[in-house]
Amino acid sequence: MEVQLIHEQTYKSQYDLENAVEKFYDSLPEEFGMLEDEDIKKFDHISGVFEATAVMKNGLKLKVEIFFAD
Repeated sequence: MEVQLIHEQTYKSQYDLENAVEKFYDSLPEEFGMLEDEDIKKFDHISGVFEATAVMKNGLKLKVEIFFAD
């Protein structure tokens, strides 16, 4: 199954991983709906990587990948 990029966001380097994740979810378009469930696969502050599957109230399923570029 091909995954399609439907939302991309960049953040200032001043954010830590936790704040970047929060900002990402806050930046999702309104038509995505509210977050209903989240299955976190990886949340590594040291390497700066967050991976999860998010399910929105409208049934939309998102593969979320957040990482810091070097």
